[in-house]
Amino acid sequence: MYDIIREHQLNIMLALCSICIMTAILLDFHTLSLPSADLVWHCPAVVLFTAEDQQVGGKAYREYALITVNGESSGGGAYAENNLVMKKSPDFAGWDDWKEKQKAGLECTVRLRKKGNKIIVTTENLGICIEHTTVIRDGTEKIYAALTGDQVALTDIRVRT
Repeated sequence: MYDIIREHQLNIMLALCSICIMTAILLDFHTLSLPSADLVWHCPAVVLFTAEDQQVGGKAYREYALITVNGESSGGGAYAENNLVMKKSPDFAGWDDWKEKQKAGLECTVRLRKKGNKIIVTTENLGICIEHTTVIRDGTEKIYAALTGDQVALTDIRVRT
């Protein structure tokens, strides 16, 4: 199931079906950057949001964070406080190598944990280690996550609890 969510960086992004974050979730998937992808943010991302119909861009949609696996994030505003920690491990061989390996395709795992009003997202991808914490300020209990990305194909998505 796909939903067009918005135009971002002049590219249409698609979001895959949303998952309610109750306690902890592991998202495993295969990612492949498209041949036209030439920027580091042309990669998978996770969007944290709420909506009455549980759909990205849906009824009463509110986005709390958009976290890309290259170590960038946006969103929140008055509704959430976001803190991103990105580190490069010794496995990081440089951005050109990172982009080429994204184009070749790889397996990726994203971990999501909910503790009270905090959502913690962690992943490690080709030497880029991310820990992103979102503190929900508006009292919303039902927070959803969806996989998305810019100029990527996301396949073989597996959800584990």
